[in-house]
Amino acid sequence: MLLDCETRWGSVYTMLERASQQKQAVKLAEDDPDLAIVAESKLTPNDWDLIPKVIALLGPIYASRLSAESDTASVSDIIPLTKKMKIEIQRVSQSGIGTMKDALLNQIDRYLEGGDTRAHFVNMEQNPLMVIATLLDPRYKTAGFQNKEEGQRGKQKLLTLIISELTQEVSGTEMVTETADPADHTQVTEARWMVGAGAAGAGAGAGVGAGAESGAGAGAGAGAGAGAGG
Repeated sequence: MLLDCETRWGSVYTMLERASQQKQAVKLAEDDPDLAIVAESKLTPNDWDLIPKVIALLGPIYASRLSAESDTASVSDIIPLTKKMKIEIQRVSQSGIGTMKDALLNQIDRYLEGGDTRAHFVNMEQNPLMVIATLLDPRYKTAGFQNKEEGQRGKQKLLTLIISELTQEVSGTEMVTETADPADHTQVTEARWMVGAGAAGAGAGAGVGAGAESGAGAGAGAGAGAGAGG
């Protein structure tokens, strides 16, 4: 059997999961006269009914924590993982665990939308680092956001940032190309912008990749913090 650890909420999930798997063995141990387990310490039929429901509720949080701790996790995973976790928790039945479910969802909303004075409760979908990383990750883009409006706002801010950077580069290095036809000059300028945008995108992608190690820690904090509410 696995026992709960006060300093690690994930141990609650693993303890209940193991107890569910070893239900018959637990019942036999409770009835063993040599162990002399008092009635108050024994699991009731209602307890056994609640265990699988609690497992279903904690499962998405536990899975998100493992994903955030993986070697391939990055900061771009934080918002989508939290969004997925919330959706999966919402699908769990309210029967018998409504209060616990609501508490977990409220905790997740604090991470997604802010609303708490403590420093670690940030609005993730307005955090520049997380927003840019998510938008530049081809797996997510704007689809990774729970709030679609925040995703679109982040996209516009990112485009504005890229254009601003390109404008500074072009203004400092652009060589005027003389052409007989003004239309040709326009095509040359547009071509330069396209090449510059491609270079900027590659540089931004490399920057996100470099932050993968720190992103893993941030993702772990989000998953564990959300579970703390349960």
